[in-house]
Amino acid sequence: MALLAAFTIACAGTERLATVAVVAPARATCDTEARQLSEAADVYPAPKPSLAPVVKLDQGRFVYRCEQRGEWLGVMFPAVGEKVDCAERQPERACSIGWIRRETKMEIFG
Repeated sequence: MALLAAFTIACAGTERLATVAVVAPARATCDTEARQLSEAADVYPAPKPSLAPVVKLDQGRFVYRCEQRGEWLGVMFPAVGEKVDCAERQPERACSIGWIRRETKMEIFG
């Protein structure tokens, strides 16, 4: 069941979108190893192509893979300019989460 909530685009000091149907990936399923995007990726608030993307991550941005639902991959990612430490943050400083297409190319960082 989709929840109605505001979706945060970035970590601290961010703007909020209008209320949208959000199905967030479970943070507990996110890897602790960052991956670097080999191509740009649109981030969606839920694994549904009918929704508009909420942010675009440029090639070279870092993400943590979370759960997978069909053709969608839940990801967690830091805001532009923030350190790639999402897996080590306290809940009040949590990174943003969303959904990208599973076929998005990425490389393991490190």
